[in-house]
Amino acid sequence: MGKFVTQDRYFFISKIVKQYLDNEQKKTNERFNKLEDELENSVFKAVSFQMGWGGGGGQEEEFENEPLDQESPDNSCYLAFDDATNLVAKGSIVDYSVSGENIEVIMQICLQGDALLLVSIEKEFIDKVKDAVGFILSWPRHLVI
Repeated sequence: MGKFVTQDRYFFISKIVKQYLDNEQKKTNERFNKLEDELENSVFKAVSFQMGWGGGGGQEEEFENEPLDQESPDNSCYLAFDDATNLVAKGSIVDYSVSGENIEVIMQICLQGDALLLVSIEKEFIDKVKDAVGFILSWPRHLVI
């Protein structure tokens, strides 16, 4: 900063640029929220397909029209690989009581796509994290955060 240039002048952003950036931020937030909603819907469809809820008889419509339980606990979690500091995905816990060492989780968001799965899905030939999004997996209990 020189003698005649103050911090206010140096870091000055015009009102037009601020308005433009604010509008872009709003558009980005709207797009992000829309994508989040679509992701939740696709995860719900994947879970309902794997659990056998869908596929005829109007069961999907009945289930979708049920009000959501406002008191339900937050089952979101992070999935780690090798140790708790190496996070590879974000998901939700489906079932706590699968076995003593594992928990059933559904993978929702991939953080490290090229990481290998701890337990591959042999039916679908899936062995990487990026390919397992939307599937229910059995994950080691100590690596579910």
